Amino acid sequence: MPLYPCRFRSGRREVDTAIVNTYVEGARSWDLELVLDGLTFRGRSFTDFHIDATACTPEALDGLVVRRVFDESEGQDVLVLQDFELEITFPLTLRDREGYPLPTRLHVCLTADGEARFWIPVGAETFRSLIREFSFPAVLADLNFQMRGRFSLQNCFGCTYGDYSPFGAPSFGSMLCFRRCREVYRKTRTVDGFFALMAQAIGVQETHCCPEFEPRGRKNAGSRGRIL
Repeated sequence: MPLYPCRFRSGRREVDTAIVNTYVEGARSWDLELVLDGLTFRGRSFTDFHIDATACTPEALDGLVVRRVFDESEGQDVLVLQDFELEITFPLTLRDREGYPLPTRLHVCLTADGEARFWIPVGAETFRSLIREFSFPAVLADLNFQMRGRFSLQNCFGCTYGDYSPFGAPSFGSMLCFRRCREVYRKTRTVDGFFALMAQAIGVQETHCCPEFEPRGRKNAGSRGRIL
C-alpha cells in the first residue's frame, strides 16, 4: 500500500507521521489513514480525516481541533479534523524527452479548507503549480504544462489509458484505466463511446503506475485529449 510521509500541524500539535493509502489497483473502495499519537483518522480526500466519536477520549484529542458531525455513510457521529496544515511528500517518477525515468517527489502543503501548494523539484529547478486548490486533476495538468515536454509524468495521470468520467472528478483518486480495451479507447471521441467502455474500466489513482504505462502524446490520446 502507498505510504506518504507527512508533517501535521493543528492547534498545539505538530507531528511527523505518514498517511497510509489502502488503495490497491482496481479497487472502488479505499481509505486514507492518518495516525496521530495512536489515533487513526480516515478520509478520502486528504481534507476530510475523521474518527469515530466513541473511539477516543477528550484527553487523547487534546491540542487537536475537531468538529462533531453525523456521517450518513457510516451511520454514526464522527469527529472531523479542522484547522490543520499538512505537508505531504508523494513519490513521483518523471520521464525526460528520451523516455528515461527520473525519480523525484511531489510536495504538497494543504490546509483543511482545501487551499494548497504543489511543487516538483528537478535538479536545480522547481516546478510550482499556479493552482491554489487541492485538486490533483487540475494541478497535475498545470505542472505538466509548465514542464512543456522537457519532462512528463510517469503515472496514471500521464498515461494514454488514464481518464476521468465526463461528469467530473473529485480532488483525488477517481481515475479510470482503459488499458483492457486500449485499441477501442484510443479511437473514442464521443461521450456515448466513452460510456460504452465503462464496464471494462479499472479504478486507479493519479499517483499510481503499472507496468503497462504508455505516455500520453499527440496520438492515441483517448477521450481526455493530449495533456501536454
